Amino acid sequence: GFTIQVSFAEKGIHASAEISSESLRVINEFTRFMESFIEYLPFIILGIAIISTFITVRYIMKSRKRRVWADDATVLDDLVKISYILIIDKEAGLSIYHKQISFEDIDSDLISGFLQAISAFKTEIKKSTTTTAKRPGFEMDYVDFKIVITDGKYVRVALVLEGTPSEKLKENQWLFTDQFEKRFAGVLQEFEGDITPFKQSDDLVEKYFNITLIYPLKLRKHYGVIKLKGLEKDLVEMAAEIQKERKVFFISSLLNLALAARKASRDEIISAILSLREKGLVVPVEVG
Repeated sequence: GFTIQVSFAEKGIHASAEISSESLRVINEFTRFMESFIEYLPFIILGIAIISTFITVRYIMKSRKRRVWADDATVLDDLVKISYILIIDKEAGLSIYHKQISFEDIDSDLISGFLQAISAFKTEIKKSTTTTAKRPGFEMDYVDFKIVITDGKYVRVALVLEGTPSEKLKENQWLFTDQFEKRFAGVLQEFEGDITPFKQSDDLVEKYFNITLIYPLKLRKHYGVIKLKGLEKDLVEMAAEIQKERKVFFISSLLNLALAARKASRDEIISAILSLREKGLVVPVEVG
């Protein structure tokens, strides 16, 4: 502590004053800094919490987007593996619907007979086993192809593939088989050889296998009416440039151009193209 005393005389009168302090603190710069830091610490913690939350949320959203992009890319990856889609009436052993995806010709009647024989052989083997598969069907390798078969109640759906199918493609094949049988249940129960009704199956094929993605594509008329931004906007502009020169464009050419022009992953670009298709901006040009 300290005491200050002042004494003075004025015309013979002596007077004094005294100021006292109980304590005197002497601190250095570090102590001063720490006291200021502690004072503002709650605000600093709040700021760190806000920044951390923002970074975490952004990371989670980015991770979710990557998963969505990867799922969308699987659609295209599976499609390029599909060479042929074949539906066989199980009882008659007759091909009732087929769709050729690749340019390689396949005799549908020949392959349906072959698959019927293989399926019958598989059935005989299963009779001696203990349990029946919840979803009857099987996969087999034939030359350079992999054939995946799903068995419904009335039909046998076969995908002839040039590569190993993803789990998503297998699931879509089961869904397709189920929906096909529901749509044509009455026809299949009374089937006498007329396959005309089954020609109305293209929409189901498109829904579960997205085959029009390999067709020539074009931008819908008046596509500029819909406001786009970011990658989707750039993709439309690129597609428009290709279309000016060639009248149509393919997803592969648009993908390659976008990979060269944009800092975006392959999966993200494919997902954006599929988004444009869902919005009706990119439509297929039907091929005969």
